[in-house]
Amino acid sequence: MRTHCAGRCIGFLATLLLVACTAAPAAAEENMARLRSEAQAGDAVARFRLGVMYETGAGVPPDNIEALAWYRLAAEQGEPLAQLNLGNMLLAGRGTRPDPVAARAWFERAASAGNAAAQTNLAYLYAEGIGVAPDPVLARRWYEAAAAQGERQAQYNLGLMAERGEGMTADPDAALNWFRRAGEAGHADAQYALGRRYRDPASRDHDDVEAVYWLRRAARQGHGRAAYLLGLAHGQGRGVAQDYRMAVYWYSRAAIADVADAQYLLCLSFALGHGVARDVVKAYAWCDIAAEHDHAEALAARAELAQAMDTAQLRLAADVAAILRRDRIRAQER
Repeated sequence: MRTHCAGRCIGFLATLLLVACTAAPAAAEENMARLRSEAQAGDAVARFRLGVMYETGAGVPPDNIEALAWYRLAAEQGEPLAQLNLGNMLLAGRGTRPDPVAARAWFERAASAGNAAAQTNLAYLYAEGIGVAPDPVLARRWYEAAAAQGERQAQYNLGLMAERGEGMTADPDAALNWFRRAGEAGHADAQYALGRRYRDPASRDHDDVEAVYWLRRAARQGHGRAAYLLGLAHGQGRGVAQDYRMAVYWYSRAAIADVADAQYLLCLSFALGHGVARDVVKAYAWCDIAAEHDHAEALAARAELAQAMDTAQLRLAADVAAILRRDRIRAQER
C-alpha cells in the first residue's frame, strides 16, 4: 500500500515559536540559560523546546544526538510532542541507528494521548508493516482517529484505502469524500486525486470543469502531475477554453517537476510551434530530458529531430538541456 507519512512523518518543529531565537543576542543568551536551567530541573516542556532547538539548529548549532537526548527525557515524562518527534528521529535514524520498533512505541504513546500527527504516523507504520506486522484494519482505525481531528494527511490516506479496498471494502463514494475533505484543507495530493477522478470519462463523477478546479489548486502548490493534466485540459479544451499557450505554461511547470510526459509534450510544442514559437533546439532539449526516463515517444522524437539538425544546433541543444536540468534540480531542492 503506497501511502504517505506526511512527506516523511508529521512532526512538530517549524511552528514552534522560541523566544530565545528571536530576541537580541544578550537577551537570547539569557533566555537560553533560563531554558536550560528549567530543562535540567526537570521541566518537560523546556526539555522538549531544547530538543527542537538542537534538531533544527534554532539558536544553537544543530546536534541530533543532543536533540534526541532532550526529546527522550521529555517523552519519558509524558510530553506527547516530544514522543512524536522522538519517534520521527528513531524512525529516520537521526542521532542514532534507525529503530522502527522503538519509533512505533513512542508514536503509540503520543497517539493514545490524542496527538493527531502521531496517530497518522502510527497508522502509516501499520499500513506499511514498518516495525510491526502489517495491519490495514488497525491502520484504518488510527487514520480515522486522526482524520476526526482534521489531520488532512490521514484524510487523504483514508481516501486511498477506500479507493483501493485496503482495510475496508472498496468504496468510491467514501474515497471521494475523504479526498474532498483533505483537498478543501489544502492537501495537494488529495486535490490531484479529485482532479484525476473528475477528469476520468469512465467515472460516474466525471466533470471536466470540476476536474480543472481541483487540478489548478494542486498545480499552484507545485504538484507536477496536476500541472501536467491541467496542461492537457487547456490543450484539449476540456473543462476550460482551449489555449495552447496556457497548455505550454502548465507543461513547463510539470516538466520542471520532472514529469516525463510533460517534458515530451513540451518537446512537441516547440517542434510544432503550438502555443510557443517553433524552436527545434528547445524541442530537442526537452525530448532529451524526457528520454532520461526511457520515454519511448521522446526517444523516437529526439532521433527524428536530430536528423534535421546540424552540428551547431545539436551542441546548442545539449547546452540548453544542461541548463534545464540544472533548473529542474534547483526547483526540486526548494
